Amino acid sequence: MIGGRPLDGLADARLQLHWAAQLLARFGDARVEARSDYSHSALTWDPEGTRFRGEPDPSGRWLEFDPIGLVYRMSGPGDASAEFALRGRTLDEAFSWLASLPGEEGRLEIGELDVPTHPVSSGRAFDPDTADVAELAAWFHEAHVALERVRAAHPTVSPERIWPHHFDIAVLITLDSPDVEPDAEKARSVGAGMVPGDTTYGEPYWYVTPWPYPANPDLSALPSLPSGAIWHTEGWIGGVLRGEQAVRAGVDGVANYLEAAVDACAGMAGT
Repeated sequence: MIGGRPLDGLADARLQLHWAAQLLARFGDARVEARSDYSHSALTWDPEGTRFRGEPDPSGRWLEFDPIGLVYRMSGPGDASAEFALRGRTLDEAFSWLASLPGEEGRLEIGELDVPTHPVSSGRAFDPDTADVAELAAWFHEAHVALERVRAAHPTVSPERIWPHHFDIAVLITLDSPDVEPDAEKARSVGAGMVPGDTTYGEPYWYVTPWPYPANPDLSALPSLPSGAIWHTEGWIGGVLRGEQAVRAGVDGVANYLEAAVDACAGMAGT
């Protein structure tokens, strides 16, 4: 259950998990056939194991990360028992462990990652607060449950993915068929997801955004949103349900917000 920790105090644990997730993304880059939307490097949430899971490679192996135990596991044929405990260890050590596994020698490099900086990115050992990590895991789990409800209600929705750059868990609802608009960059859509915090809002928050953004939006005409949600209009337009409001709203309140915001954003996409 979310809300067990102060939501404005999760930044350190969030950034450490964000960097830990990069190992799964780099495995996808190196071992999974590339896709134009970069989803080969994206992660998913495993609700039964309460962990992040990377894309499987051609041999059926995948890398996963238990955020509460802070443990990487290589699963699938051949290396199901391979594990690496990250607490007290560095990112370089984690990459070295992965490179040492059969079939992985020399395949992976950390490289220059466009991820918010944190001391773990320059050699400090991982040591996040256990309770804060558990809180963040609860947010990802509840986001997974809520987004599955969105997916059930919209037949043109994408698979649910966790994107390693922004560390958000999200789906994309396509409004135009390829026959109407074959260019995916121009096709109308609505994105919905949860960010565990960033420079815009320091706490976890939900967002729903239209694409393309309306050219000349009448901000005064934006409909009100339920559950204490607001419209974000600086830099991007979208419905936002901030962390404390989401905790108070509960599961049904978040669902009501998502439904209303998706409908509103679908109406303004590309207008």
